[in-house]
Order: sequence, then structure tokens, then C-alpha cells
Amino acid sequence: MVATAASSTPPTTSGEYIAFFDRLVTLRRHFHTHPELSFREVNTQQTLRRFLIDEAGIAEQDIHACAGTGKLATVMDHASLSSSSRDMDALPMTEENPSLEYKSTTAGAAHMCGHDGHMTSLAGFAQLLQRRREHLPVNTCVRLLFQPAEEGHFGAVAMIKGGCLDGVDEVYGYHNVNFPEGVVAVKAGAVMSHGNTFRITLTGPGGHGSAPHQTLTITSRNISAHDSAIVTIAQVHGGEADNVIPSSVTMSGTTRDFAPAVADVIRTRMSAIVTHTAAAFGVQGTIQFDERYPATVNAVDQAEIVRKVAQSVAGEANVTADGLPLCASEDFSFYLKERPGAFFFIGTVSSASQNRTLHSSTFDFNDTILPVSVRMFLELAQHRLDCQLYDPVEMARIHCPMPSNTGATHAHTDAMLMIVDKTFARRRYFREKQREHRRKVYADEAAVKAQYEHLQSVLDNLQAGRPSSVAPREASDGPLSWYSVATVFKREAHRVLKDRQSLVTQTQEYQSLIQAMQRFAVMNIPEPLALLPAVKNEDEFVQFEFQASDERDDLFTCMDRIQFTWPGTIQMFRRLVETNMKAVNFPHYVETAST
Repeated sequence: MVATAASSTPPTTSGEYIAFFDRLVTLRRHFHTHPELSFREVNTQQTLRRFLIDEAGIAEQDIHACAGTGKLATVMDHASLSSSSRDMDALPMTEENPSLEYKSTTAGAAHMCGHDGHMTSLAGFAQLLQRRREHLPVNTCVRLLFQPAEEGHFGAVAMIKGGCLDGVDEVYGYHNVNFPEGVVAVKAGAVMSHGNTFRITLTGPGGHGSAPHQTLTITSRNISAHDSAIVTIAQVHGGEADNVIPSSVTMSGTTRDFAPAVADVIRTRMSAIVTHTAAAFGVQGTIQFDERYPATVNAVDQAEIVRKVAQSVAGEANVTADGLPLCASEDFSFYLKERPGAFFFIGTVSSASQNRTLHSSTFDFNDTILPVSVRMFLELAQHRLDCQLYDPVEMARIHCPMPSNTGATHAHTDAMLMIVDKTFARRRYFREKQREHRRKVYADEAAVKAQYEHLQSVLDNLQAGRPSSVAPREASDGPLSWYSVATVFKREAHRVLKDRQSLVTQTQEYQSLIQAMQRFAVMNIPEPLALLPAVKNEDEFVQFEFQASDERDDLFTCMDRIQFTWPGTIQMFRRLVETNMKAVNFPHYVETAST
């Protein structure tokens, strides 16, 4: 593998992320071409080390060997919080993918379980995480566990003994599975089975094949399957020649369950069946159990966290618990016995013809799910460390949720990214519009408040202009002098003339004042009067003379003279006087002025 210098910045554009994952595909296929068996992953370990240092940019002192050929890589090594684990070893089998350009070149070893893809997912996560390590909270870290010997050699146990979980609070991992491509499967509780192997030995007298009546023969195959357990006898061995009845026969197989209580029942029943059935036929039967992997049990809280994260990564329609638990076993279960965490699954089956069934000689990992797995780990890190490493647009460039049960394509990804970019552009536009609207509302509120204060000052001026003989407005029912009212309006008119230079504005204010005076007069002069002389003068001072009518001569006993200095209002007052003017009542005025 040719290493390249680490970039100082992470990918930002869609094209850069595509190039980033193309590089991960190259790394994955390098692992596939050069598989190594359990505890022999020497070259794999070195390749990972060089990638983490040269391309991910992790400091050399933060990368440590563990369990012989395993690796520990730590980002922000101050105090551990969470851990992510994946396996490195290949299966001891021969690959039968002649059409693959990157098929295994190692005899008797092949990555037929997808561990090449698992390692690459974690390496890609390490690179993107390291580029944003300054966004991690102080005194937190993510520890990456590259585990050897997962395939039946208890690499997780060796890693734990090597201190990989020291200081770790939570642990997360995933496995590819032949579910629909892009589907993320997770649930609380058991997701993979507890597995045992057993060996049954039956011993009795042997003999010649021509005289079976002189021997005892037993052929037995017992499979007990129910809701929570499976017992399988997969091998039966006995004898060395066709014409010899053997004196010993062995049978072996597996038991699988999801709870310790069920495992105890299986052990008890199988031991009794073997012992008593053999005795019934006059032979000796023994059974030996070999404990393998505990059940893989997800913690409730962590499983729910993974489910919510998966909904944002893969889309709600592509997150499920269907198909779980699996009857296979996984040594990630040893980590989950030591720390709370969750193990989830990502589907790989698409319309392509390539086989995605694990442990098949024609299997190949689906590179399309690399962005899904990398984003899953990034989102989990953000959630558990309560930080933002990448914003939603960048996360969408890493991986966009796919439509349910369909494969992802570059065209689909580009279309989704375009939608995301447009969506955020619209959000920015509408946020700015909202700000403009709020600024306008604040300005309108200020204008209304200023107008209110102005009207309040007008009301105060009218009240201040009352004759001293009139009682306070709350209790007064006496008349308000027309001279006082006119004086206040005169003062307001002069204020308008002085403060407003625009002719249009002056006209509007005059009209408003006239309308206010009309409402005031009509609502506050209840009694009809008769006009005696006509208006004598319309110059600077105008005199109106009023006398009570013959019908209501009890209202006024003397003349009341008004002087008013605003010629523009004379005609209005003339019309009011001519059409049954009413006596001014101060409480009425207060109510009218406030409107």
C-alpha cells in the first residue's frame, strides 16, 4: 500500500468526500487481497499503523500494539469515554471469486466475513475524527480497537487482558450482514446467541462386519429446536474400515441460546439423554461441553442511542429490529460483558449479483456501506461526547439516507446533497426575512408608542386647559369652556405648523385634528342652541355669540363669547352651531379624547 501525506483539513465538498471514500475502497481491497489468519495479522497491523499515522494524522505515540497483532489508536488521549472495535483476521478457507481483481492471494486464507470492510470503516472514522479533534470536549477521547483473532480464537479476551478497556465507559461495534443494503438493525437485549460446542462419545464392544449380532450398534442424531435454543449434531465419526464395526463413535455439534437459564437446561437434558440412552443399549455414553462465546447483549440505553442515530444516518424507514437476534455468535460479547454498549448490523444485499452471505467462498464485502458505517461512528461520537464534529450539511455529504430497500448511487447521493444545500439556503433566507420582519415590528411598536405618548400629551394639555372652577375629570359633570378647548387646539395647531414643514403632513394633521374636534363636539354638546348673529370676523380673532333658545332658556342666562385663532376650523364650528350644538360635559370629553 502506498501511503500519502495527511491533509491538514478534512474533505468539504461532495467531490472531496467521494475521493475520500474511493481511497478507503482501495484500502479495503488491499486488505482483501492480503488476508492473514488469527494472531498472524502482522502485515495487516503494519498497514493499519501506517495509514493511521500518515493519512489519518494520529500521533505515533497514541498508537499501541495490543494482544500481539492488535492495535489501539486513541484520539484526544486525556480521559477515555467511548470505544469502537473491529476485527482484523481472515477465515481459514479458500476464496472462489475468480472474477475479482483483488481476490485473495494467500492460500487457505480469505476475508469471507467482511473483516476487511470492518477495519476500513474504523480507519475512515479515525481519519475524519482526528481532523476535527479540536472540537472534542476537554478530557475526553475515543479509543479505536483493531482486534485480531475474532474467528474462534478469542481475540477480544486477549484485548481485554491487554488493557484495551481500561478507562473506557462505553463500547460500540458493528457487523455487515445479508440484510437489504443500507438497513441498520439494532435492538436492546440479546442480538447474537451464546454458543457452545459439545462432543458425545459412545463406547461398546466392536467386531467383524459379518457378525453384527455379536456387537451392539447405535446410530443417533438428535436435533432439539424451540423458540430460544438450537441443538445441532453436525458430525458423526466412527470406524476406520468398511468391514469393521467400531468400538467407539463420536458425535459433535453446537448449542445456541440467548439466556444462561436456557443453557443450563440444555446441558442438563443432553447429559441425561446421552447417559441413559447409551445405558439402555448396553454401552457407555459421555458428553463434554466446550464454552465458546456468551450471548451478545446490548444495553438498553446504548441500543436506543444507536437506534436514534441510525434513523438520522440511514433514514427512519431503514432502521429495524426485524431479523434479530441472530443465532450466530460474536466475541464482541466479551466487551459488552465488561462495559455497557451496543452492537449493530448494516445490510449489504443489493441488486448486484455478488454473494453477500457470510462465510461463503464467493462472499465479498459491499463497499457501498462504508459511508454508512463511518457516519454511524461519527454520529455516535458526537452524541456521546455532546459536541459537533461535522455540521448536518457535511454529514449529508458523507452519507445521505437512501430510499427504503434500494441501493445507493452517486447520482442519488448528488441529488440528495443538492436538496440538502438548497434546504439550508432556504432556511438562511427565511431566517433573514424573519429578522427583517422582527426589526420592522420593533420599529412599528416604537412608532405606535410614540404616537400614544403624543396623544397622551394632547390629553394632558386639554386637561390642563380646563377652567380652575371645573372639578377633576373623574368626578366632574360641569361644562368645559369653549375658549379652553379652542386654546388647546390652537396650541396644537401651532405646534404642528412649527414641527412639520411638509405641506402634505400638515394637511393630514389638520384633518385629524378637525375630525377629533368634530367627534368631541358632537358627543359632548347634548343641548340644542340657537345662533344669534352670524360670524362677524374670520381674521386672526373670530367671535361667536351664543344665546339659549326659547325652548331651553334655562341652560344659559348670559352670553358666552369664544375667540378662536385658526381660520381653517371656523366653518366646522359654524356647522356645529347651526346644527343643534350641545353643552360640553367634561367626562364625555375624556371618554371621547381617549378614543
